[in-house]
Order: sequence, then structure tokens, then C-alpha cells
Amino acid sequence: MLELAVRLASLLRRPIDYIDPHQRTLTPLDPGVIGAMADHPAFRAPINRAIAGQIGFDAVPIDDAMLGRLLRAPSSRLAVVILTAPMDEVAHVARLVAAAILSRRIRGTVMKADRERIRDALGDGVFEFAIQEVPVLYPALCELDLTSRNELRQPTGEHGTVGQIEQLGMAALGGFLDSTEPSLAGPFTLRLPPATNYAGRTSAVGRFETIHCDQIVKIVRRRQQSWSAIID
Repeated sequence: MLELAVRLASLLRRPIDYIDPHQRTLTPLDPGVIGAMADHPAFRAPINRAIAGQIGFDAVPIDDAMLGRLLRAPSSRLAVVILTAPMDEVAHVARLVAAAILSRRIRGTVMKADRERIRDALGDGVFEFAIQEVPVLYPALCELDLTSRNELRQPTGEHGTVGQIEQLGMAALGGFLDSTEPSLAGPFTLRLPPATNYAGRTSAVGRFETIHCDQIVKIVRRRQQSWSAIID
């Protein structure tokens, strides 16, 4: 509980350490200037305060009701970890969740070249997770796939774009936040590059029910041990 509170306080008081550089807004300064100023010890605290006010971090509600949920609900604790963890860890979990959601279509991909493209996009071991583990342990997550295409046309992103798997994974984490701790879903968007199209997440993934949230918690417990120690 203390670690989660510290994580939230750090995010809200020092947003520059967490948010995507393209999301830093402080008129009339551009993001590069803001980053340079924040690197200077004399400017770091006031710049963080100004950014927090500009992006609304100083108004994120952390009340007794949320603290109570953090005490009793692993899904609420996972929501805080998603919001505050290093982005490489978040991206890995997002790929796992995207692979679970797309599992049925991945298993139905016939062409070898397409399967290799998907394998490369998912990363080491995640392709096998999608075709072997998901149907047995997390089958309900396939229900969240709202796309109507029969194949994955752009699993990875070209220069300046975001691939389908990355976009779907972040949208799914947003859907999880919407369902478990809605007040944290807005701050999460500021951790992502604008090209992720996080605001359009409800058109990418279905509505999360309890079973979907529970299966994502289960994925984290089995596949992201550093997070499992916190949420349990």
C-alpha cells in the first residue's frame, strides 16, 4: 500500500519523469525546451509544478474510496502499477494483452510470412503465448476484439506510425483502467505518444467486464513477476 501511494505521489508531483515528451505542454515553450529546463536542478521543481497544473495532474482525485480499493482489490493495485511503471514494462504487458485479444485471429493466420510478421511484432515468446496459453487460460479476452478484419494487416508500425498490436495493447490497458480505476485512465494517455490514438480505445476493444479484468490480472501474475509482487 505504501509503495503504491509513493508511486502515485511521484507521478503526480514529477510528471516530466513519466509522461511522453510530446505530451509536455507549457505555452509558449516547446517540449524540447521544457525537457532541458527540467534537467536543471534550479528549474526542475517549478517546471514539474507548472506541467502538473497544465495537464491536470494536480486535480487527479486520490480519495479514501480509492485507497480502500487499493487495500482490497488486486485489479485496482494493478491499475496504479500500469500508470506508474517504466514504459518498457508497460509495453511488454500491453503486447501480452494484445496477443491474448488477437489470439483467435493469430491462430487462424495461415501464411508463413504473415505468421513471422506477427511473431516479430509480438516479441520473444509472446507468439507462443498467444497460440498455446491464451486459449486455455484467458479465452474470454478474445471477446474484446472489435476489429472485423480477418488478418493483421499492420502488426508493426512504420516510421511515424503505430502498429496494430501496440495500439491495441495500449487501448486494452486503457479499457482496463476505465473499468477498474476510471480516474487513472486520463493520466495514462499522457504517458503515450499521440500516434497511439488512445482516445479512440473504445472503438478498438470491447467493454471490459469482471472476467476480462480478472484474466488480465492473471496474465500479470504469471508473466510479469515484478508486478505480481506488488499487486498481491
